[in-house]
Amino acid sequence: MRGRDLISEEKVIGKKYVKLLRNSFKSQISVLNKRTGRTFKVGTRVRFRDLMLQSIAVRTTHVPFINFYGVDKERKEHYFKSKSGKVLTRKEHPFKLVSKIKDLNIPTAIINGFADEIGELRGDAIIATADKQFQVK
Repeated sequence: MRGRDLISEEKVIGKKYVKLLRNSFKSQISVLNKRTGRTFKVGTRVRFRDLMLQSIAVRTTHVPFINFYGVDKERKEHYFKSKSGKVLTRKEHPFKLVSKIKDLNIPTAIINGFADEIGELRGDAIIATADKQFQVK
């Protein structure tokens, strides 16, 4: 009897939950009314280390972050030269941005489902390894 391929099973679990996480994030940033461009193209990453799933992540530009937390800083007055040779001035003014996204979180169903499936898979692996170590030779 062959053993289970735990690496491929972890990859399947990682891909499943990163897609759920991405869809949840997209629905939360839909208030930005961006249907095209880099803001709406949300990327995902499933990372492995030592043949075990380490992390799942959703990546996008900084725009949703700014629209959630807002900006509270001041632009300093500065001069710059355009390509045509003109010297332009940008005046000093404060940036105040009110958050458009009311709530940005990871649903507990995704967290609990991911933890349960990975825990069940790795629990079986730990029991199998312990069983091999304690067998009578």
